[in-house]
Amino acid sequence: MAMRTSSRRAFSLLELLAVITLIGILSSIVIARNGRTLLGNFGAQADCRRLSLDLLRAQRLSITTGENHFIQFPATTGKGITYRLRRRTATGVQNVESRTLGEDVSVTASHTVMEFTFEGQALGAYQITLAGNARSWQMNVVPITGAMQVTEL
Repeated sequence: MAMRTSSRRAFSLLELLAVITLIGILSSIVIARNGRTLLGNFGAQADCRRLSLDLLRAQRLSITTGENHFIQFPATTGKGITYRLRRRTATGVQNVESRTLGEDVSVTASHTVMEFTFEGQALGAYQITLAGNARSWQMNVVPITGAMQVTEL
């Protein structure tokens, strides 16, 4: 009578739980050691993406509505600032949306108003720098085309 030999190719549930537990312990050590730094850097990257999407939204709203749209920053930039997406109409300026950036993110903007015409052209060469604890990003807007470029510094 021949005995069958079975080869074991899968992990048991106990082995899987042990690996997940070790990963959890190691990640909690990393977060406890570098928590604010990591969160500040990820927050800066997320705020940079959100701000670049809002600039693109202002450009597209300008094209679709035929009215100038712009992003307005406060006169003093720094940490935890609130910027506004606004529309310039014949009767005045209307607020479309407001957003607040993270407290761990420092913002430096070249202009307080970054405006797009009804053709999608930027009215100036705009530059925004967002700095986290260890990493920074810079957005540049080309005046004629309104094209945006985001780079990590």
